[in-house]
Amino acid sequence: MTATEAESRRVETLTVMFTDMVDSTGIRVRLGEEDAEDLRQRHDPLVRAAVVGHGGRIAKHTGDGVMATFDGAADAIAASLVIQQDIELDSRHATELIQVRIGISAGDVTVDGDDCFGLPVVEAQRLEAAAKPGQILISAIVSALARGRGGYELGPIGSLDLKGLGSPLDVLEVLWSPIPRTHADLPPALADHGAFPFAGRAKEGEILAGAWSAATTGATRLVLLAGEPGIGKTRLASQFAQQAAEHGGLVLAGRCDELVGAPYQPFAEALRVPVGPCRWHQRPRVGTRRTDPTGPRAYRGRSRPS
Repeated sequence: MTATEAESRRVETLTVMFTDMVDSTGIRVRLGEEDAEDLRQRHDPLVRAAVVGHGGRIAKHTGDGVMATFDGAADAIAASLVIQQDIELDSRHATELIQVRIGISAGDVTVDGDDCFGLPVVEAQRLEAAAKPGQILISAIVSALARGRGGYELGPIGSLDLKGLGSPLDVLEVLWSPIPRTHADLPPALADHGAFPFAGRAKEGEILAGAWSAATTGATRLVLLAGEPGIGKTRLASQFAQQAAEHGGLVLAGRCDELVGAPYQPFAEALRVPVGPCRWHQRPRVGTRRTDPTGPRAYRGRSRPS
């Protein structure tokens, strides 16, 4: 061993996390390589952002998951919760459900370059393998190190006999809930729900439910709501839109105002919400031109953020 190699190896106390996408091989066989790769491209940035956003470092990729290290146990727990919530939120509008298992342990590890080795690494990997889809398992030492920071809710699992470990490991589960689906998620044109609970409209509800059911199988449906002003057309549409959103539907809405002469107002309103938050490299290139074929794009009416 050279002096440089010896200097690159050191012992540190770290919290180690392993993640894994559930049934990734089965998904790849079922969807095919291209669609499975698109799925991975959805999964990886969410995991990376949660890890880095909580001060963690991705040591390496493990197929369809990562090994990450954190200086603090509470940071690792926080990152694991964000991973599960963001993956669940992303899957609401996807045709293929992604689920992730997570295992976390902590202790002294040997750091060698970007990688690390030691019993805590093995424990975290075994906990990930033992977790159910969507579950976060942590060793008791992670709970002790976090000492209640962040107010996370833990549930007892008990002692588990994990492969390769000489004795049972005391394990807890990090309890988490999906990000609530709220009416605030609906477009502004459907955000007014009235002061009283929704009631009645059973016949209209059945028609809408039937159209939605057909649409989920790939059919195309158009339903028109007509009636005098004030009888509840918007309220009925809002109620149905919320139900569709809760079942993975993408809700777009726009309206025409009698006294406003804005061209294509319904379409502009409908597309403002889904298009507005896009990153610049994802934004549809509408109203752009190239002033120099080798230079940056010039954007009409706005300066491009740096």
